[in-house]
Amino acid sequence: MEEFLQAGSTQDVYRCRIIVPCGVDDIVSAVEYVQKQLKPAFVERHLMIGQFFQECAEPGLWNKEFRPLQAPVPLIAIRNMVPTDIAFLYDDENYVRAYLEKFGRRGSIALRQFETAMEAHK
Repeated sequence: MEEFLQAGSTQDVYRCRIIVPCGVDDIVSAVEYVQKQLKPAFVERHLMIGQFFQECAEPGLWNKEFRPLQAPVPLIAIRNMVPTDIAFLYDDENYVRAYLEKFGRRGSIALRQFETAMEAHK
């Protein structure tokens, strides 16, 4: 996380770091564990950390049959938080607080838009 933060601007939405672990017995479990353990600290610093692997069952936001986090190689991705990330942070009060801290009024608008879209897709 510190290397990522020091390497560039927190406003650079096109910058990411991909980590492909090697030499781990159960690499999928390790990727899932690391992502879950580190997500709170990353969100607090206005970063996102995601897990990707071949059989990742996380569904898409609008299409529950779509699996956007599937990848042929298990990996972890790190990037700066963007306004559309409210969808990944919505279910946790601390995450929403960090999100609104970063995006302010723009984040409040995105939050309302997300809630409206979620209602429409029920």
